[in-house]
Amino acid sequence: MIRRNSLSRCLSSKLLLLSLLLGTLPAQAQVVVQDPLSPVWQEVAMKDWDSAARKLEKAEKQGLCKEAVCLTIHGLIAEGTGDGAQAVAYARRAAALFGPDSGLNAGNYNALGASFYQRSKSDPELLKLAETAFRQADSVYDGGASNIRFNLATVLRAQGRAKEAKAIMDALEADGLLINPGMAILGDFQRPELPPQ
Repeated sequence: MIRRNSLSRCLSSKLLLLSLLLGTLPAQAQVVVQDPLSPVWQEVAMKDWDSAARKLEKAEKQGLCKEAVCLTIHGLIAEGTGDGAQAVAYARRAAALFGPDSGLNAGNYNALGASFYQRSKSDPELLKLAETAFRQADSVYDGGASNIRFNLATVLRAQGRAKEAKAIMDALEADGLLINPGMAILGDFQRPELPPQ
């Protein structure tokens, strides 16, 4: 009996050691959850708008995305196909759903903000929506890149709020401007000059 228990402990110890070496613990099964919209995002990234639209339609039928996320993707597809008015219409509908339960992440909010900003030249309300989207993105973003805050400063500057924009840029300068190419949407990140106050 003693021999069986010590053999059992020895095997358990070796299994635990092997699990640790392989990076897994037997008591904690590691589950990698893939974003069900990954195929759609891949098509968007490749700018294959027809394929993205088909895959998004399929994902919607299967109930794989929350409404605000689907609307955001529809807006990106519309923007990609050159239908700016439709892109803004989708973005406005998504903006009506902003909040913690929307399913939107920082990248989604950032994309919506960029869509609003790019179409805002004739509509000051769109600048306000862009600001709201970038503020939402900043509130949920937990990475170290400063693109979202740069984008927010760009929008504030466009609204004539130079002091607020300068305060953000000064903070970015102090922290060091760190760029995430996936969120580099609004302009060039070469330490832009702000207009005098």
